[in-house]
Amino acid sequence: MNNSPSFSNSTNSDCGSPDPDVSGIGVRVSLYASVTMGLIMMRWLTHDMDAFQDAARTAFITSIALVISALISLYTSSQGLALVDALVVTAVTSLVMAYSFIVGSQGTSYVQRLGSNRFELTFTLFFTAILHTALWTTFGIIVWTNPINFGQSAIENCNPNPNVNVVFWLFGHTISISNVGLRRFALFAFSAGGALSIGWTITGFFYTRLGKQRVEATNIDVGRMRAEGQPTNDENLPVEHHPLNPIRQPMGPQRVPDNGASEQNPPSTAGPQHEAALEAQGPLELDESQPRKHRSKRWSLSTIVLLWRHASGWGGVAAYIYLIVTTESLITANQHRDATNTVTFGQILSLFLLLDQIVFQPMSQIFDFLLVRAEWAAKSEAPNTSS
Repeated sequence: MNNSPSFSNSTNSDCGSPDPDVSGIGVRVSLYASVTMGLIMMRWLTHDMDAFQDAARTAFITSIALVISALISLYTSSQGLALVDALVVTAVTSLVMAYSFIVGSQGTSYVQRLGSNRFELTFTLFFTAILHTALWTTFGIIVWTNPINFGQSAIENCNPNPNVNVVFWLFGHTISISNVGLRRFALFAFSAGGALSIGWTITGFFYTRLGKQRVEATNIDVGRMRAEGQPTNDENLPVEHHPLNPIRQPMGPQRVPDNGASEQNPPSTAGPQHEAALEAQGPLELDESQPRKHRSKRWSLSTIVLLWRHASGWGGVAAYIYLIVTTESLITANQHRDATNTVTFGQILSLFLLLDQIVFQPMSQIFDFLLVRAEWAAKSEAPNTSS
């Protein structure tokens, strides 16, 4: 039985044609470039977390604007939203979702490598990530619930229904949009991916916030101890290495007093200082003296965390590359390359959002580099001047 609605005969050549303001080359390039810049900053510019989070926020905002524009066209525009447009929107916004998984997977490693006070998911980035995930999930479910009858305004008075001929590109194969297995998989991917992403974002947000609060609590505790004349294990004390005890000790040097403290009589550390030291350290090693069951539990947990971090990180990179190929192949397979390559004013506006990442952020990086060089030169000349 044919579930598609009956349409009157029409010679309208615009039936099912894409809207360049929604799926045009400018919109696609802006998101491709935004995510690529963010990945570059995350890999090579980890010292500037503000620039990194600005790049992530720009990608989320651009993607949010695209989904909102698609929803407005779908429900309020007289021309409606073509199914091909909707599929392109879901593909390019899924690219940003893959980027968010990469960000989340690397967040905890940044905390450990740079220190809890150097990386923190801000409220604005947290809010934009949650909003983007909610819109991405909602729009994806709307598109794939009934793709044959999607966009009634766009297919009105069109006979035959143009959505019947739409195909989806998947690993080099074109599959009809009416394929039941494809539709069920898409609905599952959007539902599960949205729930997992929201949970992952919330976890990363509170993890980094709590880590920074611990560092701030440590600074307050150290200041109080100094005011009271208590030892604080600060830089005025000599360095001595201590092995890991069966419970948990931070790797590397610890500051100890000159009162003969040794491995058998190590100095006590303030609670918040100890917690902050743990936060700032890298992956911990296991002590062979620990009971086997304790080592097994810690090894299993560490392995799961490590595998998930690599799976979400490298998996996100693989999804990033695949989704770009999928988006462009989807347009080609449905023979809408010429229509989507038309540049419009709306696409130019989306490209303006790249100015911050392409122009201003590199200029900021250059300025910071020159400032550090100037400070270093001033410090190196200071002893010569005093002598």
